Amino acid sequence: MNQDPAFLFYSKDFYEGTRLMLPEERACYIDLMIYQHQKGAIPNNSTRLQMYCSGCSKDTIERVLNEHFKLTANGWLNLRLDHEVKLRSLGRPKKIASAVFAGLISGSKLTKNQKEKLKAAFDINNFILENSTPITNETDIKQRVRNWFNQMVNQLQNKRSTIYEDVNEIENGTKVEIKKETANEKIMVSPFESNQFRTQWEQWKAYKAEQFNFRYRSAQSEQAALVELANKALQNEQTAIAILHQSMANGWKGFFKLKQQAKNNEQVFTEALGSTVGKNFRFK
Repeated sequence: MNQDPAFLFYSKDFYEGTRLMLPEERACYIDLMIYQHQKGAIPNNSTRLQMYCSGCSKDTIERVLNEHFKLTANGWLNLRLDHEVKLRSLGRPKKIASAVFAGLISGSKLTKNQKEKLKAAFDINNFILENSTPITNETDIKQRVRNWFNQMVNQLQNKRSTIYEDVNEIENGTKVEIKKETANEKIMVSPFESNQFRTQWEQWKAYKAEQFNFRYRSAQSEQAALVELANKALQNEQTAIAILHQSMANGWKGFFKLKQQAKNNEQVFTEALGSTVGKNFRFK
């Protein structure tokens, strides 16, 4: 994994731990911690460290090392810093995977429903672990997330294509569905019997499934929706189809009277009030 450019610096702990140190010692302490963070264990060579801790004497360097660092087989280590660096490195892969996924989601043209499905399916452990072993290569983590994201998007798009292929097959009369009827099964009655309306209704159901993950739970609920549509269309088939198109074009979940239809109704009402009978009625 790439070198982490930072480590957590607890100002209160540092202040309380260095209050009795001379300015030269404090400066040396900071230089040594930076060396450890960037290069690992500090070599046990005060002469060489003088080159790194500019302006500090050998005595100062040795005193700071003995008081705040521990000599190991690899060199001097500040145990607190070593712990914080390791702790931070454990969380870094998760941050990388999450950041890549968030960028892909925000930059995509997926629907809100599709994005929610991807978020629910995203398991961060699949990208930072392999056989319970942490993955430390950042490039590998990023590529894993991208590959998974592209695969999931393709699946969603293929599913969407299948929905519309089924609708087209119904429209062209090439899709035949065989359904067994039982004695207790209730037959759904369409308010309009034309193939054109049946096709448009199937498109409406496909739209609801894709945009809102909604499906009619029973024949009764679908029948109720058909009745509602017919009533709003005043039992006119072309008006009913226009209402379906209006809802799909505007991304609506339900049915609403056509804007022109409402305008016409208002115009008729206004004209009625303006008539002689209407005037007599209003002022009585």
